[in-house]
Amino acid sequence: MLSSPNGSNLKRSHRLLELDALRGIAVIFVVCFHLTMGREQARFFSLGVTGVDLFFVISGFVILLTLEKINKWQDFVMSRFSRLYPTYWFCVTLTAGMMVAKSLVSGGTFGGVSIVQYLANMTMVQTYLGVPDIDGSYWTMIVEMLFYIFMFSIFLLKKLPQIERIGVVTLVPVILYHLTLNTQFHIIHQILGRFLPIINHFPLFLAGILAYKIKFDRPLFLRYLGIVLCFMIQYRLFFDGGKSRFFIEQPAYGIMLLFYLLLVFLYTNNQLSFIVNRASLFMGNISYSLYLIHQFLALEIIMPLVMKYAHVDFWVAGFGVALPMTIAIAALINQYVEKPMTQYLRSRFNDRSRMTSPSRTVSADRD
Repeated sequence: MLSSPNGSNLKRSHRLLELDALRGIAVIFVVCFHLTMGREQARFFSLGVTGVDLFFVISGFVILLTLEKINKWQDFVMSRFSRLYPTYWFCVTLTAGMMVAKSLVSGGTFGGVSIVQYLANMTMVQTYLGVPDIDGSYWTMIVEMLFYIFMFSIFLLKKLPQIERIGVVTLVPVILYHLTLNTQFHIIHQILGRFLPIINHFPLFLAGILAYKIKFDRPLFLRYLGIVLCFMIQYRLFFDGGKSRFFIEQPAYGIMLLFYLLLVFLYTNNQLSFIVNRASLFMGNISYSLYLIHQFLALEIIMPLVMKYAHVDFWVAGFGVALPMTIAIAALINQYVEKPMTQYLRSRFNDRSRMTSPSRTVSADRD
């Protein structure tokens, strides 16, 4: 049991249930968006493109929670590595294999994937290697990685207690990036957007950080105001960051941000338990595997085959076949790759750590 700074005791499992459910909601939004992407008769599902925004808010919350639990920098590195890379490597390899298979079956009309592209994608920093993502969903990984580096640096500098001030100060160059560089220094603006993509999403991460402070420290008015400010700045960044601008209009994006703001408000005030159920928790548990595997598998393999050989429309092919099949495959990956590899790596790390520091362990929870 953990104690919040204001003295109240909160069970860790309890305070993460809503987050897992929110992950489930976010991943369903993204998957439904991709299943209907470009279909005029399914424009409502285009709002699901904003699911990644909710993921970024959750990351801001969870990464601060993780860093406040640990004492050694090695714990954080192992926590992130074991959580992300084994599952990512498996999904990249599986997707690359499907691309090669499709290329062979199509007689070369489908481009497939090169060994260079595959190896570059395995690093998760393919953006900086000048190599395109194998799967369209992978673009968010580098944004998350940059946020981890940002938070890790603050931890190493022992400035985590000042994270809110640092975050607010960091908003200043984000605002300047949008308002000044966008109008007067286009080249600098484009370079920053390409090589430092977190600048287009930082307000969402900061909103998650402030939500954590509200929930487990004190519900200060200035913190709520800060979250509102973050969402307002993110709304202004609509034309700079993410993929939303390609699929929905800015007012629709604003509505979704208001919806996510409402979810954050309910969560920080312990009023979000109604979203916690077996379905939402299940989707939350498999959200990482599902996010990594769904796009190419569903859109390029399952749906075309079903529509071609079963002679059904994209609604049946997408929601009747591709969605449940992709969820089932993600669940298998979660069960037989994600969970065991995460537990194995953390167990090995903890065993070695105990030899030098008996009190030091890395949690196997879903941080």
